[in-house]
Order: sequence, then structure tokens, then C-alpha cells
Amino acid sequence: MNEYKQSTITFHRNFLNPEHVSEFLFCSICHEIFNNPLRLDCGHTFCFNCLNTLRKNSNFCPICNQNIIDSLISRDLLAFNIINDLEVFCNNENLGCPWKGKLSDIFNHLNVCNKNINYLNDNNNDNNKEINNENNNDNVNNNVNDKNDNKDNINNKINNDNNNENNEININKENNDNNNKKIQINENKNEEEKNLNLNLNNNNNENENNEKKIVSISKLNSKNKKSQLSKEKLDKLENNILTNKIKEELLTENSKQFLNTLQPLNDENNNQTKIENNIENNNNNEIKQNKENSNNLKQN
Repeated sequence: MNEYKQSTITFHRNFLNPEHVSEFLFCSICHEIFNNPLRLDCGHTFCFNCLNTLRKNSNFCPICNQNIIDSLISRDLLAFNIINDLEVFCNNENLGCPWKGKLSDIFNHLNVCNKNINYLNDNNNDNNKEINNENNNDNVNNNVNDKNDNKDNINNKINNDNNNENNEININKENNDNNNKKIQINENKNEEEKNLNLNLNNNNNENENNEKKIVSISKLNSKNKKSQLSKEKLDKLENNILTNKIKEELLTENSKQFLNTLQPLNDENNNQTKIENNIENNNNNEIKQNKENSNNLKQN
């Protein structure tokens, strides 16, 4: 049987059929049905007093050996409600009280139980002793909690130190990254300046080449201009020659036409000359004939 304290009354839990209770409702430390069950963050449940006793010597779960964190300890309401629904006998059963009912109703029953007055008087000293023991346990628990708080504070300080170190490491890393970025920026700037200078040199060279080309083009243009002038002169000379030739041809053609025009006149003059010659010849012949005739006549 286990004891259960509510208000100023301490009573025993006398279950009707404890052998029919599920094994999952038994504490692995005291091997009794849970009394004020508390649940750890690892999922395991223990009696309130059993857990306090365990914490005096260890801070690890006895089942899985996981570290126990105070802030994550909670009341196991599921187990608490199931156990409160289990039936129990009155603590005064041995004194002749026939009551039995749910564990959650036993407190109300003990307040009105006729057999409970003698029981309370007989157990008054035990209750006081239990109260003192619980007060001592509370003091011990407070001391344990203070130690745990100190331990948590130390752990927090260690964590803060680690966080500060990590922050310093991160700051140093950021500084290194920033320095690397600055170096990269400077390298990029130098590279850009180098490329700019190279481009300027190329532009200067290109400008010089362009100036040379301009000079060459100017010379070539001047030469071409002279050649153009010479060509114009040659063309003009050719035109003059052609003009003279045309004129000559025209003169020649005109001369021919003029000569052709004069040819009939010449022919006519020649005919006239021939006629005159013929007449003269005829006259001469007649004169000659007359002379001969005259001579012949003389001779005769």
C-alpha cells in the first residue's frame, strides 16, 4: 500500500484489485502504482517522491540514462487520471468501514467517515512526522534545485563564453572575408586600371595610325588631285586634238566639195581651151594650106 497526502490528511491507497492494474502504471523505482506521477522529457514517468530521492544522487533517467532537465519535468496527467479512476477501500476498513470507491473520491469520504476520527487521533503524530519529513524533503529539494540552478548558471556561463568565442570567431571570419573582399576589389581595380591604360595606349596607337593614315590619304588625295589635274589637261589636250582633227576633216571635206564645185569649171575651161586650140590649129592648118596652095600656084 502507498500513502497519499491531500490537504492535512494522509491516507493509505488500498486498491481493490492491484493485480489487474496495467504494468505501465507502476513506477520502475518503487515498483508500486504511481503516486503523484511526474513525466520527464525523455518520456519516462516516476513517482514524485521517488524522483526527488533519485535526484539526490543522480541527475539521469534510470531507464534511458538521459540528462534530467528541471524545466522539462511535467505532471503526467494521463497516468494521474487513470489511477484516480481505480477503486480503493476506505483506510478505515480494518476499523469496520465498508466504503469502497474511486481514488479521486476517497478524500471526500474520509472527511465524513465515522471511523476516521479515531484513525486521525491515532495517526496525528505520524502525520506531523510526515509533514516534518516532507518539509525536510522540500528543503533538500530546494537545496538540490539551488545546486541545479547553480549548475545551470555555470552551464549558461559556459554556453555564453562559447557563444562569445563563436561570435569572435565569426567576427574574425567576417573581418577576414572583408579583407579578402578588399584585396579582391583592389585586384579588380588594378586590373581595371591596367586594362584602361592598355586601352588608352591602344587608342593612342590607333590615333597615331589614324593620323598617319590621314596624312597618307592627304598625300594620296594631293597626288590624285594632281593626277586629276593632269588628266584634265590631257583630256583637254585630247579634246583640242579631236577638235582640230574634226576641223581638219571639215576643212578637207569642204575643200573636196569646193574642188568638186570647181571641177566643172575647169572642165569647161579645158574644153574651151581645146576648142580654141582646135580653132587655132584649124586656122594654122588653113593658113598653112593656103600657103601651100599659094606656093603651088606660084610654082605652077
